[in-house]
Order: sequence, then C-alpha cells, then structure tokens
Amino acid sequence: MKLVNKTVVISTVLAIFFSLNGTFAHAQAGANCPRAGQTRTIKGVSYICTAKTSVKKGAKARAVWVVSAIPATTSSTTTTVKVTCAQGGVCAVGDSGPGGGIVFYVAPAPFTQIGAKDSMCTTSCKYLEAAPSTWSNAAFDPKISWVSDYTTNFANNWWTAVSGADGVVVGTGYQNSLDIVAQAGNIAASSAAVASRAYAGGGKTDWFLGSRDELNELCKYARKTGQASGGATVCAGGGSPSARGFSSDYYWSSTEVAADGAWFQDLISASASASATKNFTTSVRPVRAFG
Repeated sequence: MKLVNKTVVISTVLAIFFSLNGTFAHAQAGANCPRAGQTRTIKGVSYICTAKTSVKKGAKARAVWVVSAIPATTSSTTTTVKVTCAQGGVCAVGDSGPGGGIVFYVAPAPFTQIGAKDSMCTTSCKYLEAAPSTWSNAAFDPKISWVSDYTTNFANNWWTAVSGADGVVVGTGYQNSLDIVAQAGNIAASSAAVASRAYAGGGKTDWFLGSRDELNELCKYARKTGQASGGATVCAGGGSPSARGFSSDYYWSSTEVAADGAWFQDLISASASASATKNFTTSVRPVRAFG
C-alpha cells in the first residue's frame, strides 16, 4: 500500500487520536478530509485538515490526515444599564432624586450653593429636589411660622432681624436656612427653616428652606406651568398643585424681607412672591441641591 496517495477509510464510531507534537492524527476526521484546509466536525469538535501522514497501529501502517482542533469561538454580550437620577445619573424635572424627593429644577448652567461644604454640591450644583409630601409624617405639608416667638420658646424673633438670611437667587436658600437656625430661640416646631434643616429624608442631611427664587421654581413645577426656568420668569398660570402633591396654599421661603417679615410663594393662584409677617403660619416643604 502506498501511503502517499491513498487515505485509508476507518469505519469506526469512536474517534482515535494519535499525538503528533501538539497536533493530532485523527482517524475519523482524517478519513473524511478531501483536501488540506477543509474542516470536519466529529462529536461536536471541529478540526481542520492540514497534511497527510502515516501512523502505525500494531504491524500495520495507516494513512491519515493530520488535523488540528479549532478553538471554540465565544461571543460576549454587553448589557448597558442606565444609571437613574437617584443613583447619580442625569436628571430631568419629575425624576426621583437621590434624597427620595422629586426633581423640580434643572439648572441651565451649574450654580454655586452658598454655605455648602464637605460632600454637598458647592460650585457645580445642577438640580433642586423637593422632599416628598409625607416628609413630616403627615398627609399634608405642615403649617409653621417663619421663626419662633416668645409664646413657643420664650424668644421674640418675630420682630428681630436675622443676621444674613437675605439671599434671593437660586443657590442661597441653604445659607439663609443656616442663618435662621443660628438665631437663638428658633426651634423646629415653630420655625420653617429649622424644621426643614431637621429633615433627613433619603439619608441626606443637607435639606433646607428654599430661597425666594428657589420657591419660584418650585411653583412652576407644582402648578405645571411649563414656564422657562430662571428668576426673570415669575411663576404664573398652570393648574392645581394638588396633582403634584402640594397644597393649594402659601409656602414660606427662607428669604427675609424685613425685621418682621419674609417672602412666601403663592401656590394658590401662582402669582409673584409676596411678604408676610414672621408669625404667619403657612405651608413648608424642604428642598435640597445636588449634582
């Protein structure tokens, strides 16, 4: 038998392997190789025919093709998981924020939060979120005076100016609130800013009473006015704030207007901010900045 010209067909069910320096002479695959470069699959394994050779089994020599196993190809699938606003992703108005509230303001450009420190957003804040309507463990936002007075805490802060607390624009509410808290005699039960600072929803301790312009943005969201953001656009129109979890009421801001008065935001008729005496009790909703 001339081994150079013939391939012996081996009729066996089991594959027979012969080691040839890292490759294999596979009798079953080799018997079916028509020419070099062809592939054959035996018992789920693919082989490529490379060259003829001869091997001995007992006293007989057999002609087989040298075949090499073809490595199995693997495919990988990349799954993209969207990071939510609450997880630190990009936010839109109406999204759930990282503090468990609702995003009501997306800044057209990053703003600075006065008084912020540590892990708070400082010079690169992008969003404002409002606490959920149940923040005070009640069905509705509580009605609280702007600061405490002598009838509640033996102080006379209704007629006493707060040192600071005069910030108006977006980014000043946090510092206003710190100033109000620092005024001796103010307590959470009778001071809107102290109650807001005491809230720690979502494990966050940077909640505060929003400034006048921050409450203007809250009004646009609460009444769904569709107006452009910015203090130059005064909240007007829209519908009932109850659809978005707010009371048809006035809401205190943290911006003082006089020794005995401060700004509030009207969510009843969505008109411009107005001032009231500090002993006026009206609705309160904490907010926070992030981004």
